[in-house]
Parts: sequence; C-alpha cells; structure tokens
Amino acid sequence: MNTQRAQIFSILLLFAIVLSLGVYGDLKLWHGKLKQIEQIGSIPVSQNGIVTPTPNAQNKDSIKKAIILPNNYWPNNTEEVILLSTGITTLLLDSPSEDYLLSIQKKYPALEVTSRQDKLTDNLCEIFEQAVNSESASELSIHTPDGLLYTCNGDIKSREIFKTSCDIKNQKCQSDYLIATTHGDYYYNALNPFLAYYGVALPSVSNPYGTFVFDWSSSTLLDNSLLSQAAYSIEVLDEKGARIFATGKLATSQKGDYFQPTVPLASQQLTLILRIWPKIGSTIFSTFFESRVQFNSDLPTENAVSYNGSPNIPEEMSWIPDWGMTPALTSIRANPKKYRTLSPVWFTPKANGSLNVEPTLNNRVLLDLVQRNNITLIPTISLFDADILSSILNKHMDAHIKEIVSVVTKNGYDGIDLDYESTYASDKDELLQFLSKLADELHKNNKKLVFTALPKIDDRKIYSFLPQTHEAQDWKAIGAIVDEFRIMAYDFTGQGSKQPGPLSPYGWNETLIRYALSQMPAEKVVLALPLYAHGWPKPKSKNLAGTNNDQSLSSGEQKNTISPQHDNIAYIKNHSTYYRETYDSTIKEVRAEFKYNGVERVMYYLNKQAIDNRLKLAQNYGIKGICYWRIGGEKL
Repeated sequence: MNTQRAQIFSILLLFAIVLSLGVYGDLKLWHGKLKQIEQIGSIPVSQNGIVTPTPNAQNKDSIKKAIILPNNYWPNNTEEVILLSTGITTLLLDSPSEDYLLSIQKKYPALEVTSRQDKLTDNLCEIFEQAVNSESASELSIHTPDGLLYTCNGDIKSREIFKTSCDIKNQKCQSDYLIATTHGDYYYNALNPFLAYYGVALPSVSNPYGTFVFDWSSSTLLDNSLLSQAAYSIEVLDEKGARIFATGKLATSQKGDYFQPTVPLASQQLTLILRIWPKIGSTIFSTFFESRVQFNSDLPTENAVSYNGSPNIPEEMSWIPDWGMTPALTSIRANPKKYRTLSPVWFTPKANGSLNVEPTLNNRVLLDLVQRNNITLIPTISLFDADILSSILNKHMDAHIKEIVSVVTKNGYDGIDLDYESTYASDKDELLQFLSKLADELHKNNKKLVFTALPKIDDRKIYSFLPQTHEAQDWKAIGAIVDEFRIMAYDFTGQGSKQPGPLSPYGWNETLIRYALSQMPAEKVVLALPLYAHGWPKPKSKNLAGTNNDQSLSSGEQKNTISPQHDNIAYIKNHSTYYRETYDSTIKEVRAEFKYNGVERVMYYLNKQAIDNRLKLAQNYGIKGICYWRIGGEKL
C-alpha cells in the first residue's frame, strides 16, 4: 500500500513539475512578446499627416497578421490569392453572410477565418494589452469605416486616426480607413485590402537645384522578398485638383522621378500622386498602391549655387553632323565670327577600339573657313552602343586611346569631343580610367578633351531614359578630368512622347547649370541647345486619363512626329492651312499649332528670343558657353 501511495505521489509530483514548467514556458513566451513589441517603435508621420506602418521586419511575425475584408469581398485576382497564401495568417471578415464566411473558410483552410463582430475587438485589444507597458502604447490607434472608436475594457488608448494615403480633405477616401497599430498588423482598405496590408509608399519631395525631385527609394513598401516594383506613374495636381503634370505608366524598378513646372502655377499648394504597380515573381498586379503627398510650389532650393566672378560673354559653338555639312557651311560663311568652336561628327568607334570615319572627314571648305577665321576645331566621336563601349573599355582601352591621340595629332585638331551616349553602370570605373588616361595623353600634346553628357539634375536614380548611362556619368569625377563639359539640354519632351511639350524649358536649363556648378568649375560648363523643333500630332483630348498605359496618358501618336530646322519652320508657316504661334514666357519657348498636309500638330522650338534668354542665363552663371545641335538654316 505504501509502495502504491509512493508511486502515485511520484506521478503527481512529476505532473506538477511538468505543468509548472509549461506555465513557466508560457510566461517566458509572453514576456518575450512584450520585449519584442517594445522594440518595434512608433510609426513615422510625414508633414502632411500621411502615415506608413513600418514594423520591424524581424519582429513583424511575433503578432498575428490579419486582413479585414469588406462585406462579401471575394479574392479572385491572382495577386490577392498569392498574398493570402503567403503573407497573412488571419482573415477578419467585415459583416459576412454565413455562406460567404463558409466559402472563405473552405477556400483557405490554412487560415483562421472569423467575422469582424466576433473577433475584431478582441484581437485588437489583445495587442493593446500586450503593449500596455511599452513606450509605444500611447501611439496606438484604431478607427474603422463605421466611425466606431474601439475601446479595451472601457479604457480608450487611441490618440490619432490612421488613414491610407488619402488627402485629409478627400471625403470619399476618408471612408476607406486603414486600421493599424504601431506594429502594422491590422489594416482596413475597402478598395484594396490585400495591398493595404503591405502599407503605402511615401515619396519625399525636395528641390535640390531648382527642379522638384520625387524619391521613394527609402520606402519600406517593397523592402521584402515577396513584392517588388513593376511600374509606376506620377501626377501633380494644383490646389483645385486640376492636373498640371503627369507621366505614363513606366515599366521600371526605378524609384524616383522629377517635375519641372512648365505652366504658371495658380496655387502654392500642390499634390503629388504616386502609383506603384507591384509584382510577385513574374506576376504583375493589375491593382496598384497609391500615395498622395502635398508640397509647396515655392519650396526653396536646398543648394545655393551662384557665380561671383567677372561677367563674361558666353562662347557660341556647334556640332556639324556628316549629313548636315552643306547647310552648316552656308551658316558659317554668312557669319564666320559667330561660332568660336566647331565639332564636325566625323568618327564612330569599333568594338576593337579603332575608328570609322565619315565621308565628309576633313572637308576642305570647312578646314579653310576654320583656319581663316581662327575657329577652334574639335571633332566629335559619336557612339550610341553600350556593348561596343564596354568592349573598348574592358578589352581595348589602350588601343582606343592610341587611335584617338593619333587622329588628333596627325590632323592638327585642337582636341576631341566624346559623345558616348550609352554606358553600362558596371563600366563606370572603367569610363573614368579611360578618360583620365586619354586626357593625360592629349595634354602631353597640348590638345583638349571635351565630354558630352546626358542632362542630369541630381545624383539619385530618377531617370527613366538611359538610367545606366546617367549612373555611369559621374559629373564631379568627369568634370575634374576633362577640359570642357557639354550638357545636352534638349528633348525634355522627346520625339517619341505622345503628349506635346517643351524641348528645353528655361527652368530646367537653369537647374542643369546649377547642378553642374556644384560639380565642376563654371569655365568648363557648356549648355547644349536644340535648333530644331518637334511637331507632334495634336492630342485628341486634353483630359489626360487617370489610368495609365505603358506609353502615355494622352491619345497622341508619336509615330508621325516631325522635327524641322528653323528654315523648315519658315516653310511650314507659309504652307499650312492655318498656323498660330505664341512665345511662352514660363518655359521661354515658342508653342505653335498648325495644320500641315492634313495633320493638326502642336510644335515647340527655340527662336532667337529664346536663345538670347539662354545666352543671358549662361552669362549670369559665368559658364563657358552655348553649343548648338545643329547649325544650318538657323534664324539667330
């Protein structure tokens, strides 16, 4: 009997020990959760009150993740099913019918599926209770579309209303609240509850040198292994909601863009709308994230750049393409003292570093005009193929340098201009090494090295056109090597655009100069300007669509765009069914509307008044000069 009692006592004692260990383990787990919650921190709030939940990725899984779905919302889209199966553990249905609740439970058996009225308050209050002793407790807030403020045991701990990326004045958007805690685990957005789970992107707005830069590269929106950016678009609205700028949907992972006002701004308060189309693997979402940020049109520039030297008269110079030699010679004969440097495009590189030559090489008439009028002759090597340049830089750099130096010295040129317009970002260091070695060899022979660069207003990755070339062209490093630095300040609105716009707006020109002066001495900087026009078919509608396609927000057709020179513009004026033009004082360009050969068009170009304004701009900033693409038929 005593033996049996001893055995029973031993079993009970062992059971008690196991039980106590279990409780102790639960307590340790509970304490660990509190510690994790305390480390998560608070939600950053932008100046305009827009909120992005940014839970610490390491701790995000320590609390249940839940999506609250609108009444009888059915997740049929591919992206929603993927998100449900990978990123969510709990569904809280918003007043579901019984059939709907059962169907969701059947469709997603691995998820905890409950109704909002049964579980919402309990689940949110559970988080409140866990965080009650943490510093973040005072930051917790809950609000729902029905306007109810949830309490936990009668104790209201909420202080703010967290919304989606809605404008605070937008009543419709306010109806689609985002439910969130400091930990970013509960969300509500009736329009897109699944994407709301991953938060909204908040772009920053800055004005570094005179052009607004939008940057969302630091957003936590896509900082996970599940989602990535497939495309984006931006719009800028004035205070009344009128659209003053818009891009098309750009299929790119680029997380930045810029905005140069090209119309008078009626109000100081502007709104940026950013839309991002995410993807999972190769699956691109049909729905998008949307963020709105307000900013002032008079946002001051962050970098004060000015010229304090003696006033100078900017030099005028020009390129001469091989196919434009004859009209260029006519222009030079008519005004032989106007252009102080000429750059005929006579060479293109081969992959082995040698040079192809154009038929007009060393045109005797041009060489005679150059000699008689003391004009500096710096021919151009032009290349648009990144693969050929990469081959040269990585395999045949020395051969290419030797070839260039030989051509320059044997022909008695004053130097060489490199117009290498396509470069891989991975070749950035090799490009700098090449320029440095070439400059050394040219300088030994008292020759100049000129570099022609893509337009650039900031070092961030905000360029949709040739983004790798923009990254590879380090203005500060290149400016320290070369003798002259030409900036291609044209095609602000490209020939391929479906929406007509300025070629080289004045404010953009000034930004380019200001940025350049922050990178190199003013005496090296040359602003290159277009002496051609772009005439786009007139868009069928001025009301740009809010939903984007992959090319444009307008209905124009770029395939029929014309690009006449000044003398051709004169012909168009005299042979159009109608022709009207005005000088736009904001962009300091000519805007024309006309009907020619049965097609109505909108055209932009720089006339003599526009060029004179930019010569004055160059003088004010003390830069070396202005270079034209191209002379021949110009009316200056």
